Amino acid sequence: MNTILNITKTELKTLFYSPIAWLILVIFTIQTSSAFTNIFGMLVRSAESGQIQPNLTERMFSQMRADWAIFNVIQENLYLYIPLLTMGLMSREISSGSIKLLFSSPVSSLQIVFGKYLAMLLYGIILICIISITVIFANTGVNNLDIPHLLSGLLGIYLLICAYAAIGLFMSSLTSYQVVAAISTLAVLAVLAFVGTIGQDYEVTRELAYWLSITGRSDTFLSGLITSEDVTYFLVVIIMFISFTIVKLEAGRIKKKFVNFKRYTLVIITCISIGFVFSRPTIKSYLDVTATKRNTLSKESQEIVKNFNGKLKITTYVNILGDKVFYGWPSRVKSDMKRFEQYVRFKPDIQFEYVYYWDKPTNNSKIYNKYPNSSDKEITEKICKLYNLNFKKVLSPEQIKKIHLSDEGNVFVRQIEHENGQKTFLRIFNDMRVMPDEREISAALKRISQRTIKVGFLIGHGEREVLKSGDRDYSNVTVLKNKRSGLINNGFDIENVDLTVSDIREDMDILVLADVKTPLSEIETQRLNNYIERGGNILIAAEPNSREAMTSIVEPLGVGFKDGTIVERSKNFAPTLIQNNLAPKAVDKISLLFGGIVRRNQKITMLEGMGLEYSMAQQYGFEVTPLLQTKWRGVWNELETTDFENESVKLNTEIGEIAKPYEMAIALNKMKAGKEQRIVILGDADCFSNTEISMRRDGLNANNSAFFTGIFHWLSEAKYPISARRPPLQDTGFKVDIPTFKIWEIILIWLLPLSIISTYFLIWFKRRKK
Repeated sequence: MNTILNITKTELKTLFYSPIAWLILVIFTIQTSSAFTNIFGMLVRSAESGQIQPNLTERMFSQMRADWAIFNVIQENLYLYIPLLTMGLMSREISSGSIKLLFSSPVSSLQIVFGKYLAMLLYGIILICIISITVIFANTGVNNLDIPHLLSGLLGIYLLICAYAAIGLFMSSLTSYQVVAAISTLAVLAVLAFVGTIGQDYEVTRELAYWLSITGRSDTFLSGLITSEDVTYFLVVIIMFISFTIVKLEAGRIKKKFVNFKRYTLVIITCISIGFVFSRPTIKSYLDVTATKRNTLSKESQEIVKNFNGKLKITTYVNILGDKVFYGWPSRVKSDMKRFEQYVRFKPDIQFEYVYYWDKPTNNSKIYNKYPNSSDKEITEKICKLYNLNFKKVLSPEQIKKIHLSDEGNVFVRQIEHENGQKTFLRIFNDMRVMPDEREISAALKRISQRTIKVGFLIGHGEREVLKSGDRDYSNVTVLKNKRSGLINNGFDIENVDLTVSDIREDMDILVLADVKTPLSEIETQRLNNYIERGGNILIAAEPNSREAMTSIVEPLGVGFKDGTIVERSKNFAPTLIQNNLAPKAVDKISLLFGGIVRRNQKITMLEGMGLEYSMAQQYGFEVTPLLQTKWRGVWNELETTDFENESVKLNTEIGEIAKPYEMAIALNKMKAGKEQRIVILGDADCFSNTEISMRRDGLNANNSAFFTGIFHWLSEAKYPISARRPPLQDTGFKVDIPTFKIWEIILIWLLPLSIISTYFLIWFKRRKK
């Protein structure tokens, strides 16, 4: 050990007596300090201008795919520094001839290699200390900075430095030219970064090539997640290249090529075997060090996964002729499977299969514009040839027919299947994220293990319909399969209910009466009352033009609709557009899913709505919780105007128009038939229509979709949609102002690099004096 330490000491002296090590420290310090001050200064200025800055730890240091994040900047440029440091470790000994003296001395090859490598590890610690200075400053300036998250990122960067140094050490042992050693190190690093893209079209080479890739290995550390696979990967790379270096030095002592070849082969096979074994899902372990456990499934999702007994299989069906086909292309299979990494963590036996087929899609007319005179089969053959996919392995429409993918529109879709035969589809969506998130995946899994929530929509009286895509209908929030927030993708089954035909089934969980325009018949009323008497949950949404028919439905509940139409004075919008606020107790008493609406100060919009009267509801035994309230000023109940497009509105107190806040939606609940009955009543039915749910207005931050989701979360007794809740973010504010930050800027960008330069010149002066 003393010999190793002496070699380390000598190597460090040689390193720091040369200007290259100091120059790297100075450049690295300036780069790190600049990255920190740029993002920190931008966020401080935004905070002082009144903008809320959540999740500051991630935004400053490790936000994925953000070229301004400090750890990302360091990681992307680290490969430029290490080859300059390692290029002379062994090549200098070879070119000067001192390597022969080492061979003739009692020092072993292992001691030489470990001593020189330990010097690189200590230099790497110095680089980490420089990064840690920015962490210390950030912790001083940010409230509740997530320190464990940042320590994980520092560990990932240090392991990357160690791996680069091991590779550089070996390449330096192969040549007497330092420049060649540096270039060779860069070449090996490029190969390790590129190897993950090799052979991804073939199952035989896919796993091995993907595991060998160094790309993204430290990203998990930067995100605050430490996995045994990534730690093992870095250790394997380090051990393998250090072993290579020892074998190379021993080759100078033992002139037997076959022996050396066997040693190289044994090292490669042993290291890759160990790494590959430890990458298996059943062996992998995880440590999420983030404060909010953002890299781990929520507790609700964990329970869903743990309740499964038996194997799960996720089959991805990729239509060669469909849109989004590239997400499931063979070359992207491994990256696609990473989307389910959090689920594999808790259920390692999940199996994945990718099935390729061709059939006429409903969402990709562009493919036919490109090949106008070709049949579907001919187009598929051309695409397969273009991307080196074996056409014989692509299923035809006849072969794929039994999966019933035509019901899904022959689009990119997954099917989750339990070994007991239960199965459900997991879809992609027509939005910016495209792929399903935890909420949708967990809802699909829960569909298999537990019963879904059945929602019936009353028909036969001019109501809003779920199977139509008209402006006033509800298909966007219910049955459209490409809508992320749609009930069908969040654990609900939708069906129409015709009270003229039969009673409401016993397994119906929620009944929706949306804009019933004509009165129910006596038999329909009796069947509706029977459902209410057995404690059924209901959503009721009315319009001014359906007031009469809807009044007879809500009166037995102790609720009524105010005469007239609620209007709101506005410079930019029609007076009938009501910008409602979520009521204060709605989040705590009804649904925590409403929390995002409150945090983002979003509105719930209504068109030509009615105020609600509910004083009698308490006498009927209901507990009443207001859900939506209008503004306090500039809102009144308009009794005169009926043609809002051609007539202007004006408050007339003489006829009873009163300017005050109005409740536009309420929730009722009470114990009924041995269960808690839950009822939601709205004075507007347009708020969930296809038009309004997707409407975007300049200057108006509305989120009717989240309100709709929260209502059904409460009506389903919090079973669906999956909430996927995590602890609230704490690192949301700064403890410093702009003047203080400007002092920091001077310290980090000027004084810190100057102190390093001064230290170098001090050492240089002392050496020269001696």
